[in-house]
Amino acid sequence: MKSELKKLANTAWWIFLLRGIGFVLLGLLLLVKPIGTTALILLAFGIYLLFDGLFAVVFSIFNHKVLPKWGWEMVRGLLGVIVGLFAISRPILWTGVAALTLFLIFGATLVLMGILQIIAMIHYKSWSMFFGAALSILLGALFFANPGAWMVTFVMLMGIILIINGLVNVLLGFQFEKASKKLK
Repeated sequence: MKSELKKLANTAWWIFLLRGIGFVLLGLLLLVKPIGTTALILLAFGIYLLFDGLFAVVFSIFNHKVLPKWGWEMVRGLLGVIVGLFAISRPILWTGVAALTLFLIFGATLVLMGILQIIAMIHYKSWSMFFGAALSILLGALFFANPGAWMVTFVMLMGIILIINGLVNVLLGFQFEKASKKLK
């Protein structure tokens, strides 16, 4: 077990570090230019999927002898690479009308989820789900009322999420690197 952990720590730390740095940089870009990036949100998401997918593939290749279910990480990585490349290669499909349509679908999904929560709430005779259901319906209605504003908000939230995810990955990279030195 210790040798498996040592190998994982030796081969994985730099992957997490690079992925984290990339996520932080992409997140900062989204925060600094939210309006300019709004039209490119799906392109940015395609870049994220490609970047994350490539590192997942590299991670699974380097650690296939250590991780018993490395194949799932490989599949996840390949899926990210394929979808990411599609989004990057067809940016016209992912701007304007497509982005607006996506946010209208988000709105419809939120309203439907809220309605289904209310149905479940009535069925189970539990009022504890009311707040979440009402919030979901309200947020969905707001998406319909002003999808453009929500696209900008979404871009900024994605930037914050990427920065947090990036910092966590950088921290993991340093922790793995430190663990690899202790296990030597």
